[in-house]
Amino acid sequence: MTWDKAIYMATPPPPQFWARSLRACSWSMLMLGTCFSMVMVGNREWRVVREGPMVWLTLAFAVLTILSASTCALLMWRQKYEWKVTQVALFASSAFLAAVLAASTFQTSFQRPPNFVPFLMAPIIAWAMECDRLLGIEAVKQAKQLRDGFTGRIRDAKTSNLADGKRIREIIAENRAEADVDKAVAVLLRMNLSTSELRRATARVGALGNATSWSRAIFAINMSFWITAAFNTSIWRIEPGFQWVPFAATAEALIVGIGFQLLPRDRRAFAQSSGSLLLLFIPKFIPGVPAGGKWGDVILHGVAVPLLIMMAFAGPSRTARVPVLGPMLVRLLFGQHPCRFQRLEAAEDGSDSLQLQGLESGAAHPRGSGDDTRFADPTESWAGMSAGIAAYMRRPRPAADGAEIAQLSSWSVTAAAAATEWREPEEDDFVSI
Repeated sequence: MTWDKAIYMATPPPPQFWARSLRACSWSMLMLGTCFSMVMVGNREWRVVREGPMVWLTLAFAVLTILSASTCALLMWRQKYEWKVTQVALFASSAFLAAVLAASTFQTSFQRPPNFVPFLMAPIIAWAMECDRLLGIEAVKQAKQLRDGFTGRIRDAKTSNLADGKRIREIIAENRAEADVDKAVAVLLRMNLSTSELRRATARVGALGNATSWSRAIFAINMSFWITAAFNTSIWRIEPGFQWVPFAATAEALIVGIGFQLLPRDRRAFAQSSGSLLLLFIPKFIPGVPAGGKWGDVILHGVAVPLLIMMAFAGPSRTARVPVLGPMLVRLLFGQHPCRFQRLEAAEDGSDSLQLQGLESGAAHPRGSGDDTRFADPTESWAGMSAGIAAYMRRPRPAADGAEIAQLSSWSVTAAAAATEWREPEEDDFVSI
């Protein structure tokens, strides 16, 4: 028996998503315009603030930027997306960053990459942070709905139509697939996605976290550093024997920016986490901090970055094959204890031992189309997903004939067995969970 299609949990966008997320982008642009106008025009020729106080003022705004951004990140990590404090910290960080950029540009030059790249990327980063917050609010809401009635075993599923419940269990018993179904649901609930890539990875490293959730803000911040590095090396790495560094840095930035969008959905979260390791090299981008000079750039762009890119594009399954270090890296990048192998097992007492941290997106009814199956309604019960998975696993190969599917509706499940073709669910097919 094979199961080659991807099954993932699709979530609807939050209400007024674009209008609300673009509001953060507009706020950042407004703050940039205001701060640059006040500093560049109001403080022309040091009329208001002299050079000495300006340095301390820049440092103070930098500290406030770090504090507000860290507060926002901490609250979102704690899943406090809906708190007003989280939103205020997000908008405050955009305002303080605009002040830092204006003061730094006034003292140096807008032509410096550490000034103009963040200036151009700041509105995108603000938009990305607000996207993460809005999507997080929706994810937490759906996770609460998904926990209702969850026990971890298909045998505990209850239906108002006993005939349908019996038919679903017969399909599972006929294929001796109860353990497989329970495990598939466990992986789906924990990782919000089930593919052959992730199943191979979990077999090697144990239970992992959410495989579909990736931070747009972290990706935007990472791209800022990639682009800054490309411009910086083109300015400074002109020594004989080091002229290749700017070309390598530019190629790496393009590969990361374009290649990430082309990755399959089961590798994006892992790729983003891998790329985030670039933040370990932040000291290289801070003026005045000794970070190796030209040889530091050689190590960064000739060794470290290529390894990060290869790991990101290899995916969790291939990375986990690296002896000793591979499984530890995969666990760490998915937010797990790097040295602990966790198994996906249903709790005997009906507790939610499978929900260690993966319930960040809702579940829904499976929609078979092309090469994947989506769960698209956030109010679906886990039992309905089990039925859909069990019926689908009955297919020997993902071909157009001999299909067994389960069509689920909101808080209902229908098991529709078709001999050679798809059929629309009938009214008697629906079973309330």
